[in-house]
Formats: sequence, structure tokens, C-alpha cells
Amino acid sequence: MTLRKNQDDPGIFAFTMIDLTVFEKYPFLSVLKSLSFKDEPIYLVGGCVRDLLLGHDPEDFDLAVAGNPKRLAEKLAARLNGSTFKLGKNKTIVYRVMAGTHLLDVAQLVGDGIESDLRHRDFTVNAMALDMNGVHLIDPCNGVADIRNHRIKMVSKNAFINDPLRMLRAYRFAACLNFAIDDGTTDAIGRHAGQITASAVERIKTEFFKLIATPISLPHLMAMQKSGLLFAIFPELGDMAGCLQNRHHEFDVMEHTWRAYQVLEQALNGQLSGLPPEIKQVISQWSATEKILFKCAMLFHDVGKPRTRTVTESGDVHFFEHEAVGAKMARDMCLRLKCANTETGFIESVITHHLRPLMLFIAYQNGTTLTRKGITRFFLACGPLTPFVLMHVLADISGKNRGGFAELDPCLSAFVTRLFNQYHESFQPVQRQPRLVTGQDLMNLFGLHPSPLFKVILLDVEEARLSGDIHTREDGLKLAESLVQQASGR
Repeated sequence: MTLRKNQDDPGIFAFTMIDLTVFEKYPFLSVLKSLSFKDEPIYLVGGCVRDLLLGHDPEDFDLAVAGNPKRLAEKLAARLNGSTFKLGKNKTIVYRVMAGTHLLDVAQLVGDGIESDLRHRDFTVNAMALDMNGVHLIDPCNGVADIRNHRIKMVSKNAFINDPLRMLRAYRFAACLNFAIDDGTTDAIGRHAGQITASAVERIKTEFFKLIATPISLPHLMAMQKSGLLFAIFPELGDMAGCLQNRHHEFDVMEHTWRAYQVLEQALNGQLSGLPPEIKQVISQWSATEKILFKCAMLFHDVGKPRTRTVTESGDVHFFEHEAVGAKMARDMCLRLKCANTETGFIESVITHHLRPLMLFIAYQNGTTLTRKGITRFFLACGPLTPFVLMHVLADISGKNRGGFAELDPCLSAFVTRLFNQYHESFQPVQRQPRLVTGQDLMNLFGLHPSPLFKVILLDVEEARLSGDIHTREDGLKLAESLVQQASGR
């Protein structure tokens, strides 16, 4: 078998009977071919076949067999010097073979044969198989045609009834493959969107994170809103649509969120024209996980506005403390998805502090002296998330009007850039140095015990050090002594 370019569509590969380079790239295919017989065939199925057709490297390989999957897995492990272990339970048992850098999952065929198995799958582009006995493609649902047309299409009308999570997977595949979901499939999602809550939350989280991990996830999230699936997963977001804002905003809360999210996504992709180079450099060092969580924070950042909206007699609209309310709501959403504590903390903290840079800027514009201590307090409050909070304000303000980032106040951009530089060039290097006074010092020298006062003194001394007001251990101990005396009334 080889994969050669299809003359009708250079982006699609066609399977032939010629044994060439694909076996060199994936040597275990030769082993599969040698183990496959007419009376007990082995099939490559699902996403790996789709990826091979597209010329992509599959992340893993799914195998379906009519015979005993455990026996085949053990044979493969022996031949490939790999290991095998059992996953799942009852009717969803899979035997995983780890062979070098590849994962091979072996499962029992569903139904009476391979075509029946494929017709039980989610989307036509995933409902193809490669019969290793003779090496030929089996495509009962016209998956090749849908790959050629860049289309995600459900296999059957029961696809989402059998597994509601497939609705979210449709958008994830569309985002990952840059495909469009066909109209019939979109209509079916609209009818069944409410059933998504029947899926395990861990599975929902995994698929949602994979979706927003794609470089251009915004159109797919907006399509999820249109079908109702987004609000079925996060009902708290539903009130954002139609929630009108004050004179500083051209859009309702939902539209503003999408526009801010778009600016953020452009920045994360290195495609935001005019973004200061020092900020681009910082963004380029963020991990894939940090970018996912940051996108979540942007999506959720104004979720508290509908619950805090007030209108004065003169018609002014306010959202007092919406960041605190929104942070708690976001935390509840994260807990519902069973996010890790670090993931929840990231999202909650960015939302909690997302207004602080703007408040500092407004004070600065109004002539209020912006002291080094004031900036240090901001850095201490946001901690390692400071760069994310600063980038957030640029995207957030850009989403207020149609001009977007191109019409962002250059004074705000310069102010945020200044804070970026201060954080990385001044604050972080000093923060990495040992503290001047430790908790042990407070216990040994002043007879204190861990308490709220204990924490306040340590924080005040650290704040003074980071602000440049004190420099030596002697300075720190003098300040600590003074704070202890003040607290005792002396």
C-alpha cells in the first residue's frame, strides 16, 4: 500500500495496492498486514484513516477486529516490543498497545461487520476503514467526498441521540480541520443541544479545551452560540446576549465578549498588528495550556454583568462589582467541569483583577500620582498572572467599539506596555531574590505566631522591598519591629 496524490484533488490522498513509503513511515503497518487474514481481518478505523487521507500524522491508531481484541493486542505488543493494557469496561473495552512513539487501540467490531461498525460512528469523515488484508479503503458513508468538500456531517440521524457529546465534537473537528458543519448536522445539534448535559463533564471539558486550543476558535464558538449548544453547556453565558451596556460600549455584553476574544486570539497567534514587540515576546513564551485558560477567562470575564446591571434615574448603566460576581460564577462553572484547582485559580484570578490596570490608567490620566508602591501592590495582587491581566485589558478595551485594537487609545497601550516592562525588568528580578524577613524571624525575634497580623507584617515588608523602600535585612527587621510595635499599641 502507498498513499499517492489524487489527480482530482491534490489535497486528498488515494489508497492503492502498491506497497511503498507508508510502510517505511509506519513500520507497524507491515506487522498488521502480516497478521490480517481473510477470515479474521484487521481494520484501521476512524480518525487515523481520515488523517492519512489528509496527509496528516495521526496521533494514534484505532484498530477494529472481528476476532479477539486482547489476543491481537498481545501479538502486536510482542512483535513490536511494546506493552499492552486494558482500558474501559463492559462494551467499551479497548486494549492499548504502546509501541515506541505510537499508540494502537484495539477494539471489537460493533455490529455484524465492518460496514455496520462504521455506520455506528459519529461523522462520515471518521467512518472509514482500511482493510489490512489486501489493503483497501472501505467508505460506506462517503467520507472521502466529505473530506474533499471540507464538510463535517453526521453519519445517521441517531448520531447525537446515541452520544450527545458528538455535538461538541462536531465543532471541535470543524475547528481542528478547518471544515464546515453541514446544515443537516447543524439543525440536528439545535434540536438536541439540551441533551449535552447527559455527557460526562470530564468529556465535555476535554472536547471544549481541544476546541479553544485551535488557533481560530472564535467562529466555531459563535456557531455554538447560534445552535444553542454553548448556552446548554454554560447557561450562565445566556444572559450576556441582549444585555445592553453604558455609553462607553457599542455592543451588548455577548458581542463585546466576542470582539475582545477575537483581539486576544489574534494576539496569541502573533497576528495583532500594532501590538508592542515586548508584549509579543512575552506572549510567544506562554504554554498551550496557559493560552487555553486565558481564552476561557476572556470568554467568561463579563459573565457577572447581567446580574449586577443597574440603571440610574438619569439612565446611566452600571455594573458595580461585576468582576467579583463574575469571578465567582466562573469558578462555579470550572468546578462543574471538574477543572483542576490550578486551572480554576487561573481563570478566577484573571477575571477578579481584569479591571485593575484600567483603574490604574484612569487614575494616572486624572493626575493621580502613580507611585512605585501602588504598582507593586498591583503586581503582588496578580502575581505570575500579571502579564495575562495586562494583555486582557488591551483586548477588553479593544472590544468596546467597531474600530477594535486599531483604534485603541495609544496612551493606554503605552501605559500597559510600561507596566509590562516594569514587571519583567524590575519586579520579577527582585521578587526572585530571598525575602529580607521570614516567618521564622517573626517567631524567633518578636515572639509572634502565625496569624492574620503575622501575614500582614510579612506582606508589608515584602511590599516595601519590592517597591525599593528598603534594601537590606537590617532595613527589613527594623520595619518589622516598627509594625509589631504599632500593632501592640506602643
